Amino acid sequence: MNTSANLSRMFDLHLNLGLVVVPDDHDPVRYLGDFLKRNDKSMNVIDSRMTDENFPRSSHVLRPGARFRVLAVKGLDPLLKTSSEDRHMWMDAQKAVRVGTPGLLLVWEQKKDLLVQDDFWYISLDVSENLWRDMDGVHWVPHLHPRARSLYRWPFEYMHDHDSAFLCYIPE
Repeated sequence: MNTSANLSRMFDLHLNLGLVVVPDDHDPVRYLGDFLKRNDKSMNVIDSRMTDENFPRSSHVLRPGARFRVLAVKGLDPLLKTSSEDRHMWMDAQKAVRVGTPGLLLVWEQKKDLLVQDDFWYISLDVSENLWRDMDGVHWVPHLHPRARSLYRWPFEYMHDHDSAFLCYIPE
């Protein structure tokens, strides 16, 4: 089992995205459909499986007015593959909440100028029970490439540690 010391050797801060505030008009049920309507022209590629039906909930529901300090965290060693369990343990040590797809979309809308400065992919984690599970039993997380303006889904257990970061939401 990984300890805090081991986790600190596995992950490092990629970007401190600062404060993100859930807007007053946020709808926790139709967030993805609303996002797609607002951002249809600004996104180049959107995976057709990114729907409210496939990603209906998150462990921590975003409520209007809620505030989070958001960190983008990357793996330290590109040769060291980290697991979803490792990432969740790191989040627990930071007292972060799992906000899944709604959190990723919120960060895109409020912090895209910071995100497009590099060529990283960003994911927003949740527990597997709250992720879309396809017919093959694969759990999927939302996966955003800001520079390419692309929103995809990505297998929960797989992460390119050399060019991906997971978002960590710490309540204020």
